[in-house]
Amino acid sequence: MHTLLYAVGPDEYSRVSSCFNAKEIWEKLEVTHKGTDRVKKSNVGIFTLNYETFTMKPEEDIKVMYDRFTTIINELKSYGPIPLKK
Repeated sequence: MHTLLYAVGPDEYSRVSSCFNAKEIWEKLEVTHKGTDRVKKSNVGIFTLNYETFTMKPEEDIKVMYDRFTTIINELKSYGPIPLKK
């Protein structure tokens, strides 16, 4: 518990300082940064749609396109393994 309290910044500390155990701190930080399960599912759906409909825009060069694609992939990865559609 002390490790988590020392690791967070001042904004997060004020949110979690009243927690009674490490699990409670972790859960509060998780919801704060990733959202609830409902929000997570919604975000995964949005990022998946962005991935599936990804195309190069006429005005962008290959580097900008690659950076945009990498951002979409990293956002998807941040939510853990994504189940494949059958």
